Amino acid sequence: MPKENGHKMMSTNTRFSDIVLEDAKLSMSAKGVFVSIGFLGNGCKLEKLLNRSTDSTAALLKALEELLKAGYIEMDARKNIHVKSPAAFGSKAL
Repeated sequence: MPKENGHKMMSTNTRFSDIVLEDAKLSMSAKGVFVSIGFLGNGCKLEKLLNRSTDSTAALLKALEELLKAGYIEMDARKNIHVKSPAAFGSKAL
C-alpha cells in the first residue's frame, strides 16, 4: 500500500495508471490531469480541479475531454469526476 502524503489517493492500481500514462494518444496535459484527479481523490469536483490548476479553464476542459473520449474518466451531473474501473480497459491492457 503506498504511503499517503497528505493527499487522498485513488486506487493503488499501478497497472491502471500505467495504461493511462503509456497511452500515446493522450497529451501530456491529459496525463497530468489524470494524475491530479488521483491526488484530489476519485469523485473530485470539477470546480476543485479548476481552482487548483494554473492552466486556463479551456486547457483543463480540453484535457478532461481527452480523458472522457478515451474512456478513462466519467463526469456525473454534479460535475464530479470519476475514474472508471480498470476492468473497462481490458483491450488496452499492457
